[in-house]
Amino acid sequence: MRINSFNKIVININCLLVAVILLNGCNNHNHLNKLDFNKDGVLILNNWYMVGPFSYDTTLQSAYTTFFNDDLAKYNIKESHLSPSNAKKLSGEGVPVKFITDKFLTNDLKLFTDSIEHRSNVYLTTNVYSDSELELYMMVDGAASYCIWLNGKLIYLERNKKNISKFCDKFLKVQLKQGKNVFSAKINRESNLYAWGFFIALANREKSQEIFRTNYHENFIINPLVGDSIKFYVGPYEINTAKATCMDDTSLSYDLLFIKSGNEQELFKTSSLKDGFYKAYLDSEGTMLSQLFFKGDLHSFYKKLVYENENKGEKLFSNEEFESLKGRINFCYDNFDSQGESAVKYYNTNLVNWIYRLYSLINNTSSTPNNDFAFRVVDLPKREKKLEYLIKLPEIYYKSQSIPLIVVVPYEIPCSIFSTSWYTANYEQIHIDAKLACERGFAICYLYGNGPEYSPDDFQEEFINVLEHISDYYKKIDANTVYLTGTCSGATRSLILANQVPERIEAVSLRSPLPQANYIDIHFNKIRNIPINIHHGIYDSQIPINSMRKFKNDLQNKFSNFQYAEHEIGHDSYRKDNRKYDFNFFKEIHTDKKR
Repeated sequence: MRINSFNKIVININCLLVAVILLNGCNNHNHLNKLDFNKDGVLILNNWYMVGPFSYDTTLQSAYTTFFNDDLAKYNIKESHLSPSNAKKLSGEGVPVKFITDKFLTNDLKLFTDSIEHRSNVYLTTNVYSDSELELYMMVDGAASYCIWLNGKLIYLERNKKNISKFCDKFLKVQLKQGKNVFSAKINRESNLYAWGFFIALANREKSQEIFRTNYHENFIINPLVGDSIKFYVGPYEINTAKATCMDDTSLSYDLLFIKSGNEQELFKTSSLKDGFYKAYLDSEGTMLSQLFFKGDLHSFYKKLVYENENKGEKLFSNEEFESLKGRINFCYDNFDSQGESAVKYYNTNLVNWIYRLYSLINNTSSTPNNDFAFRVVDLPKREKKLEYLIKLPEIYYKSQSIPLIVVVPYEIPCSIFSTSWYTANYEQIHIDAKLACERGFAICYLYGNGPEYSPDDFQEEFINVLEHISDYYKKIDANTVYLTGTCSGATRSLILANQVPERIEAVSLRSPLPQANYIDIHFNKIRNIPINIHHGIYDSQIPINSMRKFKNDLQNKFSNFQYAEHEIGHDSYRKDNRKYDFNFFKEIHTDKKR
């Protein structure tokens, strides 16, 4: 059984999660589940019964097929009719049953403290009470494969999911009946030992649209390789108009012909478009979404592109970037998984974007950089090696004299090369972060941190050389002093790096730094005057809030400008725009600096 590189990626980046949240949907009541609004108008539901995990015979079956096991059949329970009442009965028959009643918001309740091998499915069930019939949108996400039933009816099934970290991946219209509603789910991680998770939230249409706009900024096309038609995932929206702009010198724009809709998807005709790259635009109720797609045979286009360039005998501005892009593209082709809509979308989205970057690199004959995501390569002379980094420019780059730079410090990346790392698995998150930064007038740069071989001294060398590389090529970016941010261990590394090069740091914003990390070598007197912001989730189970509050108390007197905030989220959130807290802090500091 093959475990591909993607599975190695998601082992590191995913937590085990279970949550059901009602947002602006139901009134308070006196039933078993007491729903209390939080500050954001969120009603949090507790009281889950977890049944399993169930084992399987590894000599007869692979992990990839276990989702189809009906582990409840021998107990005379239909999977679709699992409920809290019959789940309790199973505990008397030797079946693992756990009652989960902690208060949480996102993915902070772990199903298991350690990875468990040779297990197939876990079942979850809970009751939701509504005072009246209610139409809502269900926002859902989960492990590699999962399905959901509401009151005995199958309402969604997902197979071979790839973008596990998105949390609100699907938006489904559901109807709650008056009184008790039974939600149940079946969750299967396949071969990924750490991706046994699940998430549901219920929201009204307005709230779900707000979250959809955040999470689907540039990722709403079902398959960005198109033939005679293109399908958009529109979630809680209803859209029957779309445009496509050709990404060549003509920049011609075309109205796409609407064909049909269904299952939160819209189908449009593209047969009249010639082959090539396009950007699709959706406009609904004043919200504009855009995403790149390719019409035609992308693989043949890529091979021709590489062949023609390699036989020109001309050296590109950055031949290293050309080779690194080829490495990333070839990785996606070598590991391509056609089993399931999610897998196809995952790989093709990466392929379309990085082949377009290659196409732009070859055809950009001027020395002026464009504002596409650039995959750059920098020399590290001391170690006699090269490392990649990502950079995105704001649209105001060409109109401004000086652009401030945000540097994102990575957390622990287990992959030995950039192409197979967090940066490929988290295409969506990176684009959301970049949008937030660019809207505030910043360029944004993602470092690799030498992957699994991170060390403070090596990372310092990488940081300095990347900034020098940026200064040489992006003349309008102020890379002398930068804004530094990171999450979890990336936040800890940011603080260590600031201590090493305080003269290069304008401000630091940390999301959930590790309180128990080794800070003994940090000389806080050297960084006392660097503005610092720390923010943390109240419901974080990986870093309990009491530990963070103690860490905050220890730090706040060490800095002349220290800010601290808590948010009603966990270690992660169903919204993917949490870096806005970092970027808003940087905007405030940068605005004060210019006065």
